[in-house]
Amino acid sequence: AMFAEAYMNTTQWDYWDIDGSPKGGTAEAQAALEAAMRSEHDHPGANHLYIHLMEASSQPELAMPAAQKLEGTLPISGHMVHMPGHIYLRVGEYEKAIDINERSQIVDLQFAEIWGDTNFPVIGTYALSHKTHSAHALDFVRYANYLQGNSEEAAEAATLNAANVGPGVNRGLKTKGHAWIVDKIFGRWDKIHADNAANSQTPTPYLKGMWSYVMGSAHVAKGHMGPAETELANIRTQMAADDIDDTGVGPTAASHVLNLAAHALHGEIEEANGNLDAAIAHYNAAIDLQDNLNYTEPPDWSQSIRLYLGAALLDAGRAADAEAVYMKDLEWNQQNGWTTFGLYQALRDQGKTQRAIIVERQFQSLWRNADVILERSHL
Repeated sequence: AMFAEAYMNTTQWDYWDIDGSPKGGTAEAQAALEAAMRSEHDHPGANHLYIHLMEASSQPELAMPAAQKLEGTLPISGHMVHMPGHIYLRVGEYEKAIDINERSQIVDLQFAEIWGDTNFPVIGTYALSHKTHSAHALDFVRYANYLQGNSEEAAEAATLNAANVGPGVNRGLKTKGHAWIVDKIFGRWDKIHADNAANSQTPTPYLKGMWSYVMGSAHVAKGHMGPAETELANIRTQMAADDIDDTGVGPTAASHVLNLAAHALHGEIEEANGNLDAAIAHYNAAIDLQDNLNYTEPPDWSQSIRLYLGAALLDAGRAADAEAVYMKDLEWNQQNGWTTFGLYQALRDQGKTQRAIIVERQFQSLWRNADVILERSHL
C-alpha cells in the first residue's frame, strides 16, 4: 500500500492516458494494491487508494468491491464514508453516490462532537478534515442529482455549498461557478437574468468568465443575440487577463476552462442563428478541451458538451454521427439520462426501432428521480 501511495503522490491523479491505457508506474501500483487487498481484505489504506487509482480508468467497475466495503473499515471517518462515491459516480450508481455523501456529512458532525475543539492537523495531499469535508461531499450530491435530472436537489446542494464558502478559497471559486451552472443546465433563464446584477460583479477573471458563459446562454435562450455576443467577448477578455491562472479553481488551469466555455457558448450562438456547421465545429473544439481536463471528481466542467454536439447533429440530419457521439459520452458518463435520451432520438431517427424502444425504456428508468422533461439531450 505504501509503495502504491508513493507512486500516486508523485503523479497526483494523472495515472491514465486519454485512451484508457496506464501511464508509467500505474500498472505496478495497481498490482501492489490488489496484492495488499488479497493479503488483507479490509485494509483501509489499500481500498481507499485503489478507488483513487481506478476512478479515472476505463474500468472503474474493478474498484466496486473496494467501494462497497470501504465504509465499514473506518465508519467514523466522513471522508472514508464518502469515498465510494468516486466509483459510484463513474459507474452510474447516482442514488448510491447521493446517499453515501449525505451520510458522510452526518459522520463528520458526529466526529466533531467526539473530537471537540482539539486542533486537527492539516496533513496529507489535501485538507479534508471533518471541518472542511462537507463541501466536497455536497459537490458530489449536486453532480449526481444533475445526472439524474433532479433540478431541485441539485440546486439545493449547490446553493448550500456556495453559501458556506469563504472568500479567497480556491475550491470556493469552482463551487460558486458550479452553482451558476446548475441554473444554466436546468434552463432557469429568468433566475439567471435576475441574478445578473449581483453575479457579474465577481472578483476573479475565472468567475467573471463563467458568469458570462451562463448569462450568454440565458440571452441565447431569450433570443437576445447581441447581448450573448457581448458575453462571449467578455469570456475571451477574461481568458487574456494577466492573472487568469494565478488563482486555481481545480487541477485544470482557469484559462483552459474558460476557453472551453467560449467555444461552448459560441456554438450555442451559431446554432441559434441557424449556422449548424459552425456550431458543430465549436462544439467539437469544446469537446477536445473537455477531454483534456485534468482529472478530478466531480469534474471541473459539469455538463458534457457532447449533449450539445449530439443535439446539433440530429438537427443537421446526421443521426448516425449523433449516435456515435452519445455512445462515446456513455463510456464516461455511464447510465445518465441526458445522454441516453439523445441516444434514443438518434436511434429513432435512423429507423433502428427495436433498439430505440429498448433505450427509451432504459431512459425512463434512469429518469425516475427527475423533475424536468426532455425534448433533446439538453434544455
